Amino acid sequence: MNDSYSWTRMLDEFRSLGGVAQNVEQRIGQYGNGIFPIDPSEPIAIEIPEPLLVDVDQIVLDGEDLVVKPESAIANAARDFFARYQKHFSWGAEGRKNVDSFESALKTLPEPLLAKMRQLTLLNLEARHQGQWIEVLRRRFLDSRKINYHERAVSMPIIELINHCAHSPGYSIGQGIKVAGTFDAEVTVNYSATCDSLRRFLNYGFANLEPYAYSLPLHVNIKDIGVIVVSSDVTSIRQVDGLGVPKVELENQRRVISHLRLALEKAPRMPRTMLRKALSDLPETVVDELFERFRNANLSELCNLLELCEGVNTPIGSELRRALLLQLRALTHCFGVRTDLVGAAPQS
Repeated sequence: MNDSYSWTRMLDEFRSLGGVAQNVEQRIGQYGNGIFPIDPSEPIAIEIPEPLLVDVDQIVLDGEDLVVKPESAIANAARDFFARYQKHFSWGAEGRKNVDSFESALKTLPEPLLAKMRQLTLLNLEARHQGQWIEVLRRRFLDSRKINYHERAVSMPIIELINHCAHSPGYSIGQGIKVAGTFDAEVTVNYSATCDSLRRFLNYGFANLEPYAYSLPLHVNIKDIGVIVVSSDVTSIRQVDGLGVPKVELENQRRVISHLRLALEKAPRMPRTMLRKALSDLPETVVDELFERFRNANLSELCNLLELCEGVNTPIGSELRRALLLQLRALTHCFGVRTDLVGAAPQS
C-alpha cells in the first residue's frame, strides 16, 4: 500500500464526502484482511451516502485501474475518491489478485467435472470467461462486491471489505448503506440469504457452512401431473399468507418453479410448507412427494459431483469438495437433524 494514501487518510476523505466511519480499522484476521473495531467495547458504524454508491455498469478499466466512466454523472470528488480507494484498498490491493487466482484455478478442474457442472447450470466457464482476461476479472470482481440498492447494482466502498458470516445480520439499506453494531472481534456481515454453501463457493470463491440449501435446477415427472421444473431464480417470489414463496409459471405444458429452498436451519419444516403454498392447487400428498423427489435428486447429484472430485488434489479441488460436503450437511436441516450428534455413540 502506498504510504501517502493510508487508511487514516482514506477515511478522512471518505468522511469529507459525507461518509461515516467510526471505530474501525483494517487488519489481518482468520479470513485474511478484514475490518475490526478499534475498541471492541464501543459500537462501530460505517455508512455510505448515496453519492458514493457507484453503479457497477459505470465502472471501467483505465489501464489496470478501476475507475468511474468519464461520461458518468458522478461528481469529480467522489470519482477521485473511488479511484484512489480501489487502487490502494480494494481492486489494486488484493481484489484483482484473489479473483485471478480463483478464476484461473477453476480452469484446472478436470473436464468431466466441469461438464457435469455445466449440465447442472452451476458453472459454464466458456460463458463466465468470455472476452479479454482483464475484463473477465473486472466483471467477476464487481459481481462479487456489488449489492442491490433500490433496484440498482452498486459498488460499496469500505463496507465491501467486511468479511462474511452466515449468522451475522445483513446490510442496512435506506438512504445509503450501513453496517453498525458492537463486535467482540472482527466485524462481519451476511452477504446474502440467497447463497447456499455451493453457490457461495462459486460466487465468492470460498466454502462456508450456510444455514439453508437451495435445489439445483432439476426436473421430475409426476404421474397424472406432468413435468415440474425447478429453476434457480431465488429473487422471484410472491407473497402468500405472509410468506415469500417461489413463483410458479406454466411453460410448454410444464410447471416451472422459480426456485426451491430445500433446507432451513431454524425452521426445518418451512421449505416444505412454502412449496405447498406455491403449489396450492395440488394435493399436499403430491407436493410432499415432489419435495422428496427433488431432495433425493439433489443428494444424488451432489454425490455425483463429489465422486468426480476424487483425485483432484489441488487447493481448488479441496475447496470444492468442502463446499459440496457443506451443502450436504445443510440438507440435513430438512429433517431438523442435529449434525453434532451424527455418528455419536448411543447413550445407555
